[in-house]
This record gives sequence, C-alpha cells and structure tokens, in this order.
Amino acid sequence: MVVNIIEKSRKKKPEEMRHGNSQEDTGKNLHELIRETDELLTLMMGLEMSETALRLSQARAMAHSNLSKQDLRIVLLGFLTAGKSATGNTILGRNVFRASFVTTTRSCEKQEAVVYERTISIKDTPGLLDPFVFRHIKDHNESDIEKSLEMSAPGPHVFLLVIGVEGLARVDKNPVKWFQENLEKDALNHTVVLVTHADLLDALIDEPLNEYIQKIKDLKSLIDSCGGRYHTLNNMDRNNQGQVTELLEKIDEMVQRNGGRPYTRQNIFKRQDDTSGCEIQ
Repeated sequence: MVVNIIEKSRKKKPEEMRHGNSQEDTGKNLHELIRETDELLTLMMGLEMSETALRLSQARAMAHSNLSKQDLRIVLLGFLTAGKSATGNTILGRNVFRASFVTTTRSCEKQEAVVYERTISIKDTPGLLDPFVFRHIKDHNESDIEKSLEMSAPGPHVFLLVIGVEGLARVDKNPVKWFQENLEKDALNHTVVLVTHADLLDALIDEPLNEYIQKIKDLKSLIDSCGGRYHTLNNMDRNNQGQVTELLEKIDEMVQRNGGRPYTRQNIFKRQDDTSGCEIQ
C-alpha cells in the first residue's frame, strides 16, 4: 500500500503538479495529492500504533511480573507445523523467524533480542519429521537437533517442547509419546512443554486443559517427567504479552531449581550405547 501510493506520486510530472492543463486540473491534482498523503499518513500511523501497542503490552506485563534480568538461552523443539518459528517470534516480540503453515525451518537458526531488559537468545530447529511414518530418518532428525546445542554453548537454559494442541492426543502418530520415549532424562529436567495454537483449545478440547491432561496417559507422563511444567501460547495474539511473561516466569523458576546450570551435554536423545553423554565445550 505504501509503495503503491509513493509510486503513483512519483509518476506525476512536475509540470502537471505545478501548472496542470487548467485551473480545474490543478485543483484535481492537489485534491488527489492530499488524499494520497492522508492515506499514507493513516497507514503509517496504524503501523506505528501497532508497534506502540505491543510495547505498551510488554510494559504492562513486566510491571506485574517478577522476571529475572539474567540472559536466557532457549532451544525450540517440535514436529513439523507445531508452530516453533511463530513461538520464537512471539517471545522476541518481532518477526525474525520465517513462520508459515508449512515447514520452513530447514536448518538451525539463531535469533536474539533484548526482551524485558534481558537478552533472550532463541535457536529454532528443523521440525522433526514424524518418526512413526519416516522411521529411517530418526538419526537425521537427531543430528539436526543436536547442532542447535553447538550453537548454544555453553548450553541452553531451557528446551521448549512445542506441541500443537491438535497433536496432544493423536493415537496413531503421537508426538507426546515419542518425546517421552526418546528425550534423555537430564534434558527433561530442562524442558517446558509448550502447547501452541491455544486459540483452538475450546474447539478441540471440551474441558479445561488441566483436566484433559489428567485423562491422557502419555501427555500426563511427559509433563510429569518435565516437573509438571507446561504452558499454552496463542501466537495469533501477539499483543497479549501476559502469556509471554508467564512463560518466562516458569522458565526462570525451572532455571533456579537447576541452580542456574544450563544443559551441557552434546545430545538430548537417549542412546543405547552411551548413557553418560558428553558435555558441551
């Protein structure tokens, strides 16, 4: 819209703007220029107000929170289309990861920003291909994810295990069960389960999420393995910064319980031939 208005203005000949073919033409040109200028100003004010609304929301959320000022390193994990990239954008308060309804993250990507007076670094990982369908690519999945650990040296403080609400109780291809069976124990001690697409909760689950969790064995087991830590996030409501501060508070509490110690092993998946793991240098 802005580009179209500017281009239209550029195409006007200076002579037409100054003189026109007649007094009537001059009036029309002036009226059109004023209208286009008003459109441009209105659009620019709208964009500025949107940015201002986000910052005001962040300020209000911070005023009612008790967030740490320590830098935070986050790694996003999840299957395809779970909303990892959109989650990174919501937390950082800006569009730095490319997010869409189809998978776009094909390699580990790192972005960071100062959020609530602290530097938050986020590593977005390629979406895991469903291992129940693509069993032969399990090792490929793991190597992609573990590259993110090298980018997070001396190690991430938290893994956000991103699961779309629609994937919570899929019986035949259950991402919840897969993570429960494959994540290394100490990795679970550094993990928060993040349920995305929260705007669909009411449509897909006809009861409060905490009650629903109690009924789904695999989901309850996974969350219990993560110390009972879970959170819901609506990436369609970016101005609701309260949901972000609540998530960060849960992460800060977990980091404190871990004595501020980041995850330092070079793998997060269980190994049959090696249970000791190696620390990130």
